[in-house]
Amino acid sequence: MEVQKKMKLLTRHASFILYALMMLVIAVLDLWAGTQVNLWVLYFIFIGLASWNLGQRAGVTTTVLAVVLLAGTAAIGGHGYSSLGYLAFAIGSKTIAYFVLVGLLGALRSQEVDRIYQPPKSRG
Repeated sequence: MEVQKKMKLLTRHASFILYALMMLVIAVLDLWAGTQVNLWVLYFIFIGLASWNLGQRAGVTTTVLAVVLLAGTAAIGGHGYSSLGYLAFAIGSKTIAYFVLVGLLGALRSQEVDRIYQPPKSRG
């Protein structure tokens, strides 16, 4: 039983590390693409996977990572906005969209877990 718990924990950590590495790949591709192409929507994939497979806390963590990567790529590679205020507004709106996804998937995941692990109703 103890081995199963350790394997499950290891699998969760490995999944999170894989999602984080894939988000880093997106950030590198975003830098490579320049300021005319923005790949921020691709972060939804890994934020959604983390939220569904690992829970809301992992979804929030991947959202924070995505925001840091967005700000980092804008700082390193430049941005197409006329001022930092517009950049901050754009990153803030993307952050809100990411958190909405985390909240919705977290609620849906919670309902599914409750439905799956709920004891069967007696027909009596």
